[in-house]
Amino acid sequence: GGAVYCSCSTSCYIASSAFVDNEATVLHGGAIFSDRSTLSVQASNFSDNRAPNGGGGAVFWTVTLPSLDVSCSNNVALYGECLASNPVTFRYEYSEPYYVARQTARPAMDSSYAYVLDFYNQTIVSRSSNVTTTTDAFIGIVPVLQGTTVSHITVTVPYDRFPMPGLSQTPVFWLSASDDVTGSRHLVVTDEERTALAESVADTACEVGSVFTANPNWPSTSSATVGSCYYCEAGTYSYSTGETQMACANCPAGVTCKGGDDVEEGPGTWVVRNGILYLLGCPEGYSLVNSTDGTSEGTFSHEAQECKSCPETRYIINPNTDSCMVCPAGLTCFGNSTVVPKADGSTETWDIVDGEYKLTGCPTGFFIFDESAAAQECRVCGAGEECVLSTCQECSACAAGSSKTTAGSHSCSPCPVNTYNPDESGECVLCPGYAYTATSGSVSQESCVCGDLFYFTAWDAAEPCRACPHAAVSDSGVCAFNHDVTCSDCDVVGEWEKNANGSYTLVSCPDGYSLVDSGIHDTQSCVKCMPNQYVVDSNSFGCEWCPPGLTCFGNSTVIFSEGSDWVVENGVYRLVSCPTGTGIFNVTWEMECRTCGVGEECTLDQCEECTPCQAGTYK
Repeated sequence: GGAVYCSCSTSCYIASSAFVDNEATVLHGGAIFSDRSTLSVQASNFSDNRAPNGGGGAVFWTVTLPSLDVSCSNNVALYGECLASNPVTFRYEYSEPYYVARQTARPAMDSSYAYVLDFYNQTIVSRSSNVTTTTDAFIGIVPVLQGTTVSHITVTVPYDRFPMPGLSQTPVFWLSASDDVTGSRHLVVTDEERTALAESVADTACEVGSVFTANPNWPSTSSATVGSCYYCEAGTYSYSTGETQMACANCPAGVTCKGGDDVEEGPGTWVVRNGILYLLGCPEGYSLVNSTDGTSEGTFSHEAQECKSCPETRYIINPNTDSCMVCPAGLTCFGNSTVVPKADGSTETWDIVDGEYKLTGCPTGFFIFDESAAAQECRVCGAGEECVLSTCQECSACAAGSSKTTAGSHSCSPCPVNTYNPDESGECVLCPGYAYTATSGSVSQESCVCGDLFYFTAWDAAEPCRACPHAAVSDSGVCAFNHDVTCSDCDVVGEWEKNANGSYTLVSCPDGYSLVDSGIHDTQSCVKCMPNQYVVDSNSFGCEWCPPGLTCFGNSTVIFSEGSDWVVENGVYRLVSCPTGTGIFNVTWEMECRTCGVGEECTLDQCEECTPCQAGTYK
């Protein structure tokens, strides 16, 4: 093979090509050597190719008959300037008259020649020097009538049944002889019986479409003829006379045989070689079948030959080498090599690999589904999945912080503001009440922060974001307990304690303040006492107005009026005694020691009130 070598058991398909100036320097095939492979060469030209040491200036093949549609010019070879094959037949010729003295007579070898021929009846080599090795084959198997002078013998033998030199088995061959007494005689030899079939040309010549049926009892004194012509019935055919074809050939599947040589060829290119029909090629939309396994690649079967039409639900690339293939789910097929992607305007990619369409690329947002050849198609990703590569074999889960709620070719979208998604393929979750996210694409609940007027308790709490107690809201409107917000004026008054549930409780206030609404979350606060008030205990009592008998400073510090005595009852100062000459004025918010007025006096050490001057006295 100067250009191409097809090794055994493979398939080679070549079309619309030119082979020029190639050379096989060792053996055969100036351009192509097909060694027991399935070869198809269509619409191709071969010129100036050389096989100086072998056969086939253009193409040489062995064993398997190729499908060839070629033209040749100026190719050179030992035999077969264009095409050649391995040895197919062995031919023995004897052309010198000799007299048959007995039925076991044999010709002299001096005038004998032997040839090895290929499929195209081209002489591969003459082996005349070794022809004597064939003599044993003719002893007792050429029973020409005694007393006959034979002038010519030709023996054609299948080459693989007649190896040379020497004979390892009894061959099967045709033998034609002619003599100057009775004219032509036709003889055949088989493995089972060595029966000579001889009759005059006038008696044994069969018309085209017929075959010769031997008389098994000939020669005998009771049999005058060696057999008769048999017209091939419907379902069989014969293109030769009984001289060269001994049995009707069964009709190939792709041909209608009406009997004899009345043959109606089906679709495809058919040729007749040595009286036998061969299918060389099929038209578009058909599959060439010529083997026992229903393809073009198995063991050759003459009867199986046909161009098998592919249904519209299938496709076929090369009708001469491929089979009808099931249409993939992603294609619309028409029973030939034409296919159309089902997705309108699709940019998916289909490649041809070993005669099959293979899906190799899908548009963005689709992935290759190829669970089987028939299932191949581009599919959109489902909810929670996306395809972001130029070619996806499978969809990938949406990353945390994004989501995709419906199937489609679109990509996953970042979670909107105020939502988050911690899991792949999950959905975005709304932040708890009064919480928000600063940006989109949040990946965790911790990305949610409470609003300015709220503070965080716990994610598993009934209120993860709880309203800020009024007393903890700064002048700028920010909760002092919201640690996610920067605040410059969030100095809260009092001591606040965070409970196990995350809520804040006011537990104490500084001196000068009164703790009000203790236990009421929203309104609990430290209320500052006014300068003319006092508070005995900031955490237990409220601010009280300062009575006239006290000097107050807006806190727990008070100064009693001179000589007066006070006690605390339920957080309120009560006047209990005054200096001599003064009386206790103990009206609410007006408590003080007062001197008695005109006409009044206080004669006791502790006067609850002034008494009028006694009779005979005045003031």
